[in-house]
Amino acid sequence: MGTTTATMQPDDTPLSFLRREFTQNYEPGRQSGFRVLSDHITPGAYFAVIERTSAHDGQTHRACIVCLYQASTTTITFKEIQESAGPRHPAPPSFIANLAKLIPEPPNDWAYHWRTRSQAQITF
Repeated sequence: MGTTTATMQPDDTPLSFLRREFTQNYEPGRQSGFRVLSDHITPGAYFAVIERTSAHDGQTHRACIVCLYQASTTTITFKEIQESAGPRHPAPPSFIANLAKLIPEPPNDWAYHWRTRSQAQITF
């Protein structure tokens, strides 16, 4: 997936913009829904657990994303990376703790190693 550049509203922050970007109302039979269950933002990176509800059958699926971003006062450029791709950018240990509650089992080895590297960070 490539990068996306968008115009932010005058009162947007990177956090408010990205939360809205990854939220969509669910309409059974018409439109899948997305909602942010947990998130954390640092300079240059947004981490979120997203829950998708299928328009087809109403089943839910949770996924973790890392969204690398650059923002000015009027625009934001971002790239979404799935946890299963083994992002290189570590998440804060507090986000990893919440992630483990919402998605206990990493989807693959890359995600497992990313979680392990992130959890091992020392914060001062």
